[in-house]
Parts: sequence; structure tokens; C-alpha cells
Amino acid sequence: MAERKERLQTTDYRLPTTRPILGYEPLFDTQAYQALTSQENFLSQQEFIRRKKQLDTRTRRNLETALGERFNVELSHVIYRIENNQLVSDEHDEPFLEVVKRGQKYRQDRGSGDIKREIAEVTGFERVSQILTDPDFAEAKIIIIAPRGNQNSIYQHNFFDVYQVLAENEAENEDGPRLVSMTRYASSATCEEFRQVADKIDSFNNLPQNPTDADFVKTPLITYRQTAEIAKIMYQDEKAMTRKDLQRLTAKVTPLIDAYIKAPSQKTYNAILNFADAIIFTGSGPDKYKWQFLQGPTLTNTEGVIHLYGNLTVRPVTAGCGIQGGLGQSSQLTLANSPFSVSEFGVKTTSFEDQYGSLEIHCEECGATYNRSHGRLEEKCRNCGGTRGITC
Repeated sequence: MAERKERLQTTDYRLPTTRPILGYEPLFDTQAYQALTSQENFLSQQEFIRRKKQLDTRTRRNLETALGERFNVELSHVIYRIENNQLVSDEHDEPFLEVVKRGQKYRQDRGSGDIKREIAEVTGFERVSQILTDPDFAEAKIIIIAPRGNQNSIYQHNFFDVYQVLAENEAENEDGPRLVSMTRYASSATCEEFRQVADKIDSFNNLPQNPTDADFVKTPLITYRQTAEIAKIMYQDEKAMTRKDLQRLTAKVTPLIDAYIKAPSQKTYNAILNFADAIIFTGSGPDKYKWQFLQGPTLTNTEGVIHLYGNLTVRPVTAGCGIQGGLGQSSQLTLANSPFSVSEFGVKTTSFEDQYGSLEIHCEECGATYNRSHGRLEEKCRNCGGTRGITC
């Protein structure tokens, strides 16, 4: 995987300035759950349960993705449903194109240095949606190549996405909307190699001779090749853990993930990573994976495991969203956040408002972001006591 930036200055998420930016930030989860809880008395029970289930699903998927990135797995798998010729995820209440568009606007409004790529990503996803909802391409696979950006870009992953409409027997959803599968794979290809394989995948592609990363992400490739053949042509990273092995690992770590969803914290997140390492590296050298799941530790006491593994130093790993590690572990370890997609900036941490406006507070003095109590204004920041950006 690519080396990550030491510090992301232009991220749209706000944290106290003394807190490093993590590859996975438990504080964001805490804020999201607090925002939902603050609305419980203002929502119907059915609507609250629906939103809680949606947030739990998104958090669980993010944690499982973080585990996969830690061991360089085939990166991720998402299912969309087609509604009104738009792709919609169960994790959101709107077409996913709107999430991508909002992320692009967020980044542009905050002085992004990747504007061309981010606008291109909106264009690319819109084109993917148009192709997938066209009956003439019902059996096609659509590929988006996403090379890492230049050395100043925050987009430092190297991957490709494969979209396809699921057949009714695959979707197990004969009476519901059509479903679309998207699988993301890590790739070891260079930008030049990506250009060459694009011609093999789709000889009618519209890529220029020397494409930029923005040119790739806005240009869907159409193919009817088998997935295994596509992965081989696209230089899928052969060192990646298989999804089957990730499923086995996740099954053993699930009680910790359940505990995290009930009460997100840095300690429980550290325990998830450390316990996974203890399973994977049983009897192996520091640089080799030996899938000795049966010989690894068994989770019988969740609270005890969190107490033990949550207080241990986390092995730093250059993973999918930056260097995975824990807070306060090493003065020499700077943690980064390198997103895959501009859509990550478009996910609403909260859309809740009251009579005074948004519940979200951003302190202009220390940079902290949190949600105030519903129906109450605040005079000063809970983190630093400052007033800029707090009072009305």
C-alpha cells in the first residue's frame, strides 16, 4: 500500500488541535451516537430504531473494513439498490450520488488541493449510475480505476472498483428493487500500467494518452470479462488477505465489535486491533501472516479482553486509511487520514436541528466539534472554555 501523509490539514472533521488525526477516529463514532441519542425523545420509536440500526450497520462495516485494511485484504464490498434510476445504500437515506456531491462541496469550500479529482469522482459515479441503470448493460461489469494522487494529494490509495447488477438468483430479492454489487480491490499497478490495462478491459474507453488520476476516476470502463480475469489483469495485490480469511478473523473479533458499537471508545478500538494481531501472528514472524486461527487466543471474557488488549501499545500499520495506532503511544508516530473517496467527506455525522439551528458546535479556538443538547445553547466550549464559534 502507498505511504501516507504525515498530517492532513484540510480534513472536514474537526478535532482538538492537540489530538492527532487517526486512520480510524473513534471520536467521530462517539459524536454520531451522541447526536442520535439526543434526538430519541423527538423521534417516533420506529424512526429511532431505524436510524440506530442504520448507524450500527455503518459503524460495523467501517470497523470490519479497518480490520481488512490492517491485513491488506481485498478492500471492501458494498451493495446498492436501484431506486428511481439511482444507486442507494442501506446506510443512507438518499441516493449515494448526493453523498458524493456533498463531499465534493465540503472539500471545495474548505480549500481542497484535490478539486479536479473530486469533481471527476462525482462525474465518474454519476456515469456509473447511468450505465448500471441502462437495461442494455444489465450483464456488464463497470470498472473505475482509482490511482493514488500526486505526492501532495490526500488520496494515496491505489485500487479499482468493480460494479455489476446482480442477477435475481444472486440478489435473493426477486420481489424487491434490483441490486448492484461494488467490490473494491487493492492494486499494485502504476499509473502507466493502469493506462495499458484499461485498453485491455475496454478498448473503446475515452482515456487520454497520459491520463491523470482525475481522468481515471471519471472514466468508467465497460467489460463482460469474469471477475477473476479482471483482478488478474488489473494487478490485484497478491499479498492481500483473502475475504474468506477476513471473515474468519472478524467472527472471532465480533464480540469486541459489538462492545464498541454499544459504547465507542479508543480503548475498545485498540483492543479490536491488538486482539486481531494476537490471532493472526500466533506462531509467526513479525512480517509473515500465518492463519492459525485455531491456535490463537479465544475471546471468552469481553470486558477482560478490552481491559488487557485495550491498554497495550497498538502495532502501527500503514493501512487503508492511514497509519493505524493508538493515542499517546509514540512521539515519533504521526497518525494520518487518507480517504479513499470524496464521498467519505459527504457522510452526515448529524443532520439534526432544533429551534436554534444545527446541533453541531465547532469551536474556532481549539477546533473541537461536538453536539450540544437539544433545545439548549451553550456559552463556552466544553473542551477549552473558549467562546468563538460557540455563542450566538
